[in-house]
Amino acid sequence: GNVLPDGSYMVVLKATFQNSNVETSRTPLVIDTTPPTLGVSFTNPYFSPNGDGIKDSSTASFSVSGSVPVESWKMALLSGSGSILAENQGAGDPPQSLTWDGKDRSGNPAPQGEYKVRFAVTMEDGISSETTAPLKIDTPPPKVEVTASTPIFTPNSNDSKNTEVISFTSNEPVTWEGSLADAHGQQLLMTTQPMSLQ
Repeated sequence: GNVLPDGSYMVVLKATFQNSNVETSRTPLVIDTTPPTLGVSFTNPYFSPNGDGIKDSSTASFSVSGSVPVESWKMALLSGSGSILAENQGAGDPPQSLTWDGKDRSGNPAPQGEYKVRFAVTMEDGISSETTAPLKIDTPPPKVEVTASTPIFTPNSNDSKNTEVISFTSNEPVTWEGSLADAHGQQLLMTTQPMSLQ
């Protein structure tokens, strides 16, 4: 016969005995051939575990959406080359989150680079699903440079030196605020909003 579609069913067994008594038994049945939907997200997909108190770790949050309970789960932290740096597994529902401090199994800082978390589950009906999410350790600070079009300018003149152009450059996208101070450190100008510099 044809395979039934996914859904909830009731199995009914009716037994008739020689003395004409009838007994009926029922039990529910769920047909589910759809793999569960898995999710992995990070508080800091780019983090710098350098001990400065800013984005020194990243917490991964895990979600499972399926019609039957989770039988078992497995998580692995993989290097850019695919080798397993750490793994964890268990029965039943997975933990809602796990935090990585950027260290390997021996407690040493992991090198800068690309990583990923692999998250897999097997449901009680035997169907499995797996997903991965990228993560990056980025410890060197970005290089930012500020330059002035001319070191000396005369704002009261009528020539090309009456305007100063101050330029900011960076080797990667950053959020910045700029200010102008006099020789005594007194702030004269400041940007009113952080700007994204590409």
